[in-house]
Amino acid sequence: MWIGISIIAVCIFFMVFFHKNIRALMDRIKGIKYGSTELQTESPSQEPVDTTASSTEKLMKALNNPIIQEAEDFINETLTKADVKEGPEREKLLIRYLAASHLALALERINSAIWGSQIYILEHLNVSRLGVSKEEIKTTYYDDAVKKWPPTFANYSYDAYLGFLKNSNLILEGNGNLLITKLGVEFLQYLARIGKSGARFRPG
Repeated sequence: MWIGISIIAVCIFFMVFFHKNIRALMDRIKGIKYGSTELQTESPSQEPVDTTASSTEKLMKALNNPIIQEAEDFINETLTKADVKEGPEREKLLIRYLAASHLALALERINSAIWGSQIYILEHLNVSRLGVSKEEIKTTYYDDAVKKWPPTFANYSYDAYLGFLKNSNLILEGNGNLLITKLGVEFLQYLARIGKSGARFRPG
C-alpha cells in the first residue's frame, strides 16, 4: 500500500511541477507510432549523428534536460525508499505508472479543449451503449449549439464538430450510428472524479 501511494505521489509531483517542461520537450518529437514503435524527432540538424549509440541512448538523448534529470533523481530516490528494487518488477511498475501518467495528460488535454455540448453527447452515448444515429445527435446537440453560439459555429461544420470527438478517440461511427469508446467512458469518469462534469457551465 505504501509503495503504491509513494509512486502515485511521484507521478503527481512529476506531472504538476514538470508538465510544462515535458510538453516543451515532447514538442520536439514528431510522433510515436505503436506496434513497430517508431519515434521520429524534429527536422535534421547539421550536428553529426552518433551512429554507434543504442536505441535507448538515442531516446534518452531526445529528452536531455536538467529538470528531467532532477525528476529522475527524485523518482529513483522514492523507489529506493519504497524498497522497489531494480529489475523486471521495477520496470513493470514504472511502465504501469508511466501509462497512467500518459492517460492523465491525455484526459487533461481533452478536458481543456472539449465543449459543453460535446460532453452532453458523450453522456448520451454512455447511456445508449448500442449507439445513437448521427442525425439524432446533430438535431439534439449540434443544431442547438449552433443556435446558442452562432459566431463560434459560423464556420464549424457538423463533421468537424464530430471530428474532434473521433480524433480524440472518444467516439466511433459505424453504420450511421455513433458509439462511445472505452476512452470516452474513462473521460466521463475522469470529469466526475475531478468535479468538472458540469457541461452546462462550458461554452459550445
